[in-house]
Amino acid sequence: MTIWHADRSVISVNGDDAASFLQGQLSQDVLLVEEGSGRPALLLTPEGKLIDAIGVHRVEGTYVLDVSSAAVDLVVARLQRFCFRVKVAFAANNALQVLTTTAAAPPWAKSSRPLGIRGFSVVLATSVADGVGTSADGRPAEIAGGVPAFGAEIVDGMVAAELGIDFVEASASFTKGCYTGQELVARVSSRGSNVPFSLKRLRPLGAVEVGEALLDVDGTDRGVVTSVATLDGAVVALGRLHRSVSEMPVVHTASGVRCDVLPV
Repeated sequence: MTIWHADRSVISVNGDDAASFLQGQLSQDVLLVEEGSGRPALLLTPEGKLIDAIGVHRVEGTYVLDVSSAAVDLVVARLQRFCFRVKVAFAANNALQVLTTTAAAPPWAKSSRPLGIRGFSVVLATSVADGVGTSADGRPAEIAGGVPAFGAEIVDGMVAAELGIDFVEASASFTKGCYTGQELVARVSSRGSNVPFSLKRLRPLGAVEVGEALLDVDGTDRGVVTSVATLDGAVVALGRLHRSVSEMPVVHTASGVRCDVLPV
C-alpha cells in the first residue's frame, strides 16, 4: 500500500449551526456524511465558479474540511462571508494529517473519502502507523491518475465541469436543495456539461513543460499543459483541452512532442 503526505490542510467547523451552515454552502449533501467518513464537495462563488474541490468529514462529532493548503485562506474567507447570525467557528486542525492512498483506508484512519472517481482516497489520521511508507510528494502519482491540483488545474474563474462530468457528479448533490453557487452547476449539468475546456491526462513521448501550448493536427492552439512529473521513468502530465479536440487521441506541444490523450 502506497501512502504519501498530500499538500492539504484540515479546517474544523464547530458550532450549533455547523451542519445547516455547511449544507447551504457546499455542493455535497452534508447531512449524509456519517461519523468516520467523508465525501467530496465543491466550494463555489455566488456566481457558481469553483474556488476549490474539498472534502467534508465527520470526526468525533465535528465537521472537518480537507482543503488545498494553498487555498485555506480563500476557503475560510469565502465561508465567513456568509456567516450571518449563525453559530459557526472555523479553526485549523493541526492534530489531523492528510494523506492520499490508492488502496483501502487503513484501520488507523479517522476518516476517509473518495477523491471523485479517480481511484484515490483522502485519509485523515492523527498519526501514520509504523511500517507504512510515506514520502513528501505524491503528486506524480496524482498527475498520472488525473487528480487536479489547486493553482494548476483548479484556477480562478473556472467552471467545476471543466474537471469532468464524473467529478462533479461525485461532488455535488442534485437533490438536497439550494446552496451557494448551485444555479450554474445545475444549468451546466442540464446542458450536458459541454464546457469549452476540460481536464485530460496526457502521456507525452518526450519532455514537456507546464504552460506549453497543445496543438491539433492543423497546428492550431487548442489547450495547455498544466502539470508535469516523472513517474517510474515515464513523463506524465495533465492539460486543459478545448472541446473541439478533447476526444482526439493525440495532440502535440508547440515544441513538437507527441502527447497521447487519455480521459480522466
